[in-house]
Amino acid sequence: MSRSSDRGVVEPYAALAAVLALTAALGVYGVAHASLPLDPSPSTPADAALERAADALGPGPADPAALAAAVGPNARVNATLSTADRTWHVGPPVPAGADSAATPLPVRVSNRTVRPGRLRVWAWR
Repeated sequence: MSRSSDRGVVEPYAALAAVLALTAALGVYGVAHASLPLDPSPSTPADAALERAADALGPGPADPAALAAAVGPNARVNATLSTADRTWHVGPPVPAGADSAATPLPVRVSNRTVRPGRLRVWAWR
């Protein structure tokens, strides 16, 4: 008669090998996944303009005063930075059929106040 403590026992070297194989597989997956580009290229002119404007506004809360510099002197881009109660516009009027793209971002509305906001960019050819 066998004892119940003998059932299901795994040799320690086999368990160690399984743990090492799993760790190696997760490491390879993480490195491969991190090296892939998330979005290889913007698909529309508005996506490219939005990416440039968001990068120029910086990683922290967006400063509405920097919106004009973020859009640059391009005559075919219009940008709007908005919160629930305020809106800032930069650029010429948007023609019919212009592409648009938007992203949420925090907006600094005063020295110590940051509100949720949205950056919307229109671009046309």
